[in-house]
Amino acid sequence: MLAALLLLLLLAAAAAGTGLAVWAFREERRARKVEQQAVEKSQKAQDVAAKYEGKFHQTEAEWKAAVDGLHRARAAEEAARRSEGETKAILDFFKKSLLSAGRPGDGSLPAVFWAGGQGRDVTLRKALDSAESQVAEVFADRPMAEAVVREMLGSAYLSVGEAARAVRQYERALALREATHGANHPDAAACRNQLAVAYRLAGRDAEAARLFEQTPDSAAHASALAARGAMLLREKKPAEAELKLRGCLTIRQKIQPDDWTTFDTKSSLGEALLDQSKFADAEPLLLSGYQGMKQREDTIPSQDKPRLTKALERLVRLYEAWGKEDEAMKWRKELAAAG
Repeated sequence: MLAALLLLLLLAAAAAGTGLAVWAFREERRARKVEQQAVEKSQKAQDVAAKYEGKFHQTEAEWKAAVDGLHRARAAEEAARRSEGETKAILDFFKKSLLSAGRPGDGSLPAVFWAGGQGRDVTLRKALDSAESQVAEVFADRPMAEAVVREMLGSAYLSVGEAARAVRQYERALALREATHGANHPDAAACRNQLAVAYRLAGRDAEAARLFEQTPDSAAHASALAARGAMLLREKKPAEAELKLRGCLTIRQKIQPDDWTTFDTKSSLGEALLDQSKFADAEPLLLSGYQGMKQREDTIPSQDKPRLTKALERLVRLYEAWGKEDEAMKWRKELAAAG
């Protein structure tokens, strides 16, 4: 009887152990499932967070871009308004200052600027002097407008042969431009070139050369100087053209010494000297210019090929003007052969 009871107890314990094992297994599976679900939910939560974080950053970037665009638009609007105001101030200044230099109040601006008469001794020079005396006060709070006016006065003084007075105007204009926008700004560079011209016409060659040493070393700037030099040659202003072309040659010899355009510039500079009857100075430039272009003929674009012929024609002109007929004949033959 006792043995049977013990057997029953053992069987019950085994059954209980088996039940516990099954329960434990099921609970483990359930726990694993819950853990997996938690991991998946966590991953989804991270994905959603990343998605919205990305959208947030994108939205933030778009917002910043919109704000920047708004600021730029407002700055452009303000600059346009300021420019319009400066233009009006400049026009009003010239109307008042020139018309008040002794001309009738209803006279036209061209008449005031270029003519003197109707019983009054109002010459261009006096009108310019009258305007110049008022510039500093009128434009005390408009430095760029003052720079523009000074440049206009400088140009006008050059037109009446007052290079020394033109120098003073351009010096002031350059100081204003460099102080406002820096020495390398295109407007400052253009003003510097005009001051160099004024220096040269005033007999201050060393200062003119010094200014050209300060010009930005860029191909674009060299091209601009070359174009201006060519225009001045066509306008029969070789002394002014010489300054532009010397500046151009300085840059090109530094940044592209072996390019055909550098030798083209030499030839153009030689023409500027030739037109001033500086034959000995023109000769080496014209020879080197033509020979350098001839050696690089294959690199000259088709639309620029006529420049080689132009360089050859300059040599013929040089020796004809110089009275060296043998040399002139030599280059005429080469010109004929080039056809």
